[in-house]
Amino acid sequence: MDRRRFIRVVGLGVATATLSSTLSGCSAEVEKVDYGWSGPSSEASDIRLTLLAYAILAPNPHNKQPWLIKFNDQNSMDLFVDQTRLLPETDPIARQIHIGQGCFLENLSIAASHYGYQAEIEYFPLGEYSNTVIENKPVARILLTQSALVQEDPLFISNS
Repeated sequence: MDRRRFIRVVGLGVATATLSSTLSGCSAEVEKVDYGWSGPSSEASDIRLTLLAYAILAPNPHNKQPWLIKFNDQNSMDLFVDQTRLLPETDPIARQIHIGQGCFLENLSIAASHYGYQAEIEYFPLGEYSNTVIENKPVARILLTQSALVQEDPLFISNS
């Protein structure tokens, strides 16, 4: 077999194999994928714990999960930056850390709507701090109010 014929045969074989494996993966049927998380515990009687189970899935810088929660009363909690998880070399002014805090709050708000709660978020309730140092002040205070008028956010995806 000459060189050109060999390249054609091998090339045709690779192209056929690639095309057939690609097409065999196409299907109108969507299968359920298990990502290892099946939602909040059904035993959680506190709505705050249920909502936190969704909020902690938020994207955040380098997957540091830089949040701390303080429960104030039955319907309220404060969100703090976990200062032990800062990234001083790559994020010296904590910009990325605060973006992660915002993602956390958005996930919590979306989940709250699914459960019939309005999440009212007050940013920096004890005052802002400088961008050169993070103080031990909450980034946000979340007040949960149950209401029949709350419409579920279309971004909420149930795992059932």
